[in-house]
Amino acid sequence: MSEGEDHQVPLPEYRPASFHALWKLLGESDSSLEWLEVAVRELLRQHRDDGTPAATALAQRHAVKVNDLNVDALKSHWARLQITTVAQYLELFLDNYRVEIPRQVRSRSNKEDLVTYTLDVFKAKKASVGELQCGLVDYYRKVRNHLVHDPAAEDPKMLTRQAEELRKVIETTSTPYRSLVAPNPPAAVSFDDFVLFSRALKDFSKGLCSSVFLTDEELRAKILANRSLLSSLRKQNASERQRKILANYVRQHFGFYLRAESLAEGFLHEGLLAQR
Repeated sequence: MSEGEDHQVPLPEYRPASFHALWKLLGESDSSLEWLEVAVRELLRQHRDDGTPAATALAQRHAVKVNDLNVDALKSHWARLQITTVAQYLELFLDNYRVEIPRQVRSRSNKEDLVTYTLDVFKAKKASVGELQCGLVDYYRKVRNHLVHDPAAEDPKMLTRQAEELRKVIETTSTPYRSLVAPNPPAAVSFDDFVLFSRALKDFSKGLCSSVFLTDEELRAKILANRSLLSSLRKQNASERQRKILANYVRQHFGFYLRAESLAEGFLHEGLLAQR
């Protein structure tokens, strides 16, 4: 990486259904919320340039009954909705991800958050997943909780301090996040915070999948549990055709793109289809 070049988190080899589902949700959400941001900015521009009557006339044109436009409240509530949306996707991803790893883990304690719990039960180190990404998703998770449960309260000093510390790390690190004016304290969250949270969550998911993934034995067990797949493989007369079908199945459902062929060949050589 050349000097000054932003460090991109590489895609993981292991890409389960939860990973693909998260990226699909974030892609659709990002696109929709970006256009909604355009609409909000245009409304605020019209209100600023042409006054309240013009904004009210716009609402009437679309047959929407509205109260007087509170610009500050609109900005604040809109930013909160953006953060809350991404936070929901974070929790959904972690819930589904844990189910996909067939290991016995302890139950989550009462006050333990999903990020800390997931990293702990799978013994995933923040340094491997991404220290900055772990810090960012943890921060915005806390921001979401603050905004949803007690939005009228003053920003906790802890969150303000955490935002400042994360901002310093971003400013002094080769990261694509540097172009964003974020993170901000809860009362000042903006569109940049939404963009940062979404990007950080994608990178967090990459790091987690690179750190915690199916072992060969766990993958083998999942394949053996798929009766339809095994039946299809047994109908093939040529071993080469069996290997291709199995490798494609592994790629489609679990990733392992660089190893899919060798994994398929190894499983078949070890008598995968001999087991009933």
